[in-house]
Amino acid sequence: MTDNNEILEKLILAGAVEVAGLDPSGEFLYSFTPQMPELFPEFYEHVSYHYSAAITDLWTNGYLEITLDENGDEVVTLNEKSTDPAELEKLDIPGRTLMDAILRSFEIES
Repeated sequence: MTDNNEILEKLILAGAVEVAGLDPSGEFLYSFTPQMPELFPEFYEHVSYHYSAAITDLWTNGYLEITLDENGDEVVTLNEKSTDPAELEKLDIPGRTLMDAILRSFEIES
């Protein structure tokens, strides 16, 4: 078992991560449970930082819109580029995987 598989297994067994579905190629997708921040706070902070940076990159490149609501919280919305197959093909694999997850959260097939 690789180190990544061991870490993932530990997170699943601790109740910090759960299976969220399958990606288009049939690979498992995982999500954090509400217990993740309290069980593994440093790991959660690390992953959250990188996830936020990746979303910011998609926004900077025009794939997402980010606005602030009346409470000052960020709201992510889609635009034409978000669902354009030709534009999505221009993304690298991590960007495409993230956009697939975002589209699924909006219940849109990419």
